[in-house]
Amino acid sequence: FIGEQFGQSKACQAIMQKSGTHIEMSNSRDGTLTCLITGKEDQVKQAKRLIAAELQTQDSASVAVPKEYHRFVLGRSGKKLSDLEMATGTKIYVPRQGDASELIKVVGTKESIDKAVHEIQ
Repeated sequence: FIGEQFGQSKACQAIMQKSGTHIEMSNSRDGTLTCLITGKEDQVKQAKRLIAAELQTQDSASVAVPKEYHRFVLGRSGKKLSDLEMATGTKIYVPRQGDASELIKVVGTKESIDKAVHEIQ
């Protein structure tokens, strides 16, 4: 358990540096981990996404979206995709233009994947 806590602490230090936030962690008796993140709103969202990617169990789902609609998921210069990833705490992979696949892959926690898939559809 101590080793796991040290690993989480190192991960949080890296996330604080990367996001410009301050993170406090505490373990409760029932084994849950609570994180308090302070900083600017966009920095806190980034830190939440990074913590989820680092510490939570990841899952993935694929959504079939016709190629002609991929540009609406991406938005201008990838802005809409980036905003969607930040809002849902997921990582979204859209096939490149030359790729024949229509599948958009969403990676994150089960709850965040459901949110992102709902937004994409």
